[in-house]
Amino acid sequence: MRLACAGMGYGMMPMMQVPGPVARGELTSLAPGHALEVPLYWHFWRHSGALLERLTSTLRTVQLT
Repeated sequence: MRLACAGMGYGMMPMMQVPGPVARGELTSLAPGHALEVPLYWHFWRHSGALLERLTSTLRTVQLT
């Protein structure tokens, strides 16, 4: 995002991550009024510990509903 704000590139960023730069005019939409849904993937180590295993299990359960 820093490079895009500096005018050195462009990228696809979730709106929830860029409200400040958009409000200040540092970033602008290349396709106003259009959205692109992108599937998210959960990457994790198989032996990641109990806490991350519980989080992964919860995400899988929520994803199915």
